[in-house]
Amino acid sequence: MIFILKKRKKNSFVLVFMIFSSIMLFSPTFSPIVTSSASSSGSFPPPDGIWNITEPTVVENEFIKLTNRVDVKDEGSLILRNCFIVIEHDRVGSLSIYAYDNSSLAIYDTTILTYTDSPWNIGARDNAHLHLEGSTLIGGTNKTYSRELITLHSSDNVIINNFITHTEEAIDIHYGSHNLVSGNNISYTRWASGIDMTDTCFNVITNNYLLYSGERGILSSGHNNFISNNTIIYTNYDGLAIGGDNNTVTDNVISESRRSGLSVSGSNNHLSSNVFFNNSEYGLYIYKSASNNFISRNVFFKNNQGKNLSQAFDDGINNTWFDPVYSIGNYWSDTDGSEPYPIDGAAKAFDPFPRGSDFDGDNLLDYLEDHVYGTDPWSSDTDGDLLPDGWEVHYGSDPLTNDSYLDFDGDGLTNLEEFYNHTNPLVKNQMMYLIIVITPLSFVSLFSLKNLLRFLKNRR
Repeated sequence: MIFILKKRKKNSFVLVFMIFSSIMLFSPTFSPIVTSSASSSGSFPPPDGIWNITEPTVVENEFIKLTNRVDVKDEGSLILRNCFIVIEHDRVGSLSIYAYDNSSLAIYDTTILTYTDSPWNIGARDNAHLHLEGSTLIGGTNKTYSRELITLHSSDNVIINNFITHTEEAIDIHYGSHNLVSGNNISYTRWASGIDMTDTCFNVITNNYLLYSGERGILSSGHNNFISNNTIIYTNYDGLAIGGDNNTVTDNVISESRRSGLSVSGSNNHLSSNVFFNNSEYGLYIYKSASNNFISRNVFFKNNQGKNLSQAFDDGINNTWFDPVYSIGNYWSDTDGSEPYPIDGAAKAFDPFPRGSDFDGDNLLDYLEDHVYGTDPWSSDTDGDLLPDGWEVHYGSDPLTNDSYLDFDGDGLTNLEEFYNHTNPLVKNQMMYLIIVITPLSFVSLFSLKNLLRFLKNRR
């Protein structure tokens, strides 16, 4: 069966979309409640006193009110699944739910409210392990914020996909290694950092969202950590601070910090493909103690605005502001990339291979949008006419005026239709025929008359 359609543009084409969607619904399988004979008070906490867990114990679907602490120790284990826990005690210096001595603590899909000034609420130490997943932790639901909601003094812990809010510090990792902190939503840490790593190494901190941190979003004084794909917004100090060596910091987005986006005081760190935008001071600040750091492919967009300064600062020694293998520098919103980009600081460093950034993806460099065309580097369509700014500049239309309804070449198609048909709005194309062929196998093809004859010839 052959259909002939009359069309005015030679480059027109048909897009056939086949959308498959599937929804998989599942319910978790829960283990039964196990009564631990070794617990000093059975499977549930006593009205007063310490709840000791020394053998495998599972608690599910329960409301639990803690007036003292829970100790998991002596190689015991505790699983809390789908529970609602209220921590209510004022024992300053005490612990709430803690694993010791080669024991394990696992918390899944549980809500924990803290009415306590306890400095440590949930954690693991002494070769114990914590697995916290899919849970909600709310600190300071009375008069103050809880000191630390999660404290780790051990290795191989997993903290994933949790919602953590209203605490002085959300996650504190000391002296351990090989911990995974991923997919957490952390907000409103009042005085300290969202994630604080001290003298710890080989941790993976990835895909976390941190909003409103009292000090820094992430603070790391450890070594060989991998920090990637985190989003850090609104911090009172630097968004991310690196004080150790040999860390990899990549693909993070840091914005709206009251000081610098990222500060570095360690050495031999690799800082690449991060986005620093709209931070009050420098996008990246390197201290005097820092040396031999590699900085490349980062995007610097409107940091240090209104100060007539560079967007980065280097007071260190021998830091490299480009990829030495591919000669690729960084992307800067305040340059067109035609000259080396100067870095403020005593090091007198510069980016020898700068690239102009294009934050809104409209194929216009931010520098040109700001200084030449007057368009908005935050928006790909400044005048709201559905034509990208870069497209309008390329074809000579006005990116500040709605001209999508005009027909520059008089061929019957508006500029907007030319854009969607991927045709040139300045060249009038001759009328031609397009032929849709439906084969016996229901294969749909689009042909010009010339290509149809070629197709039929090859079918013989």
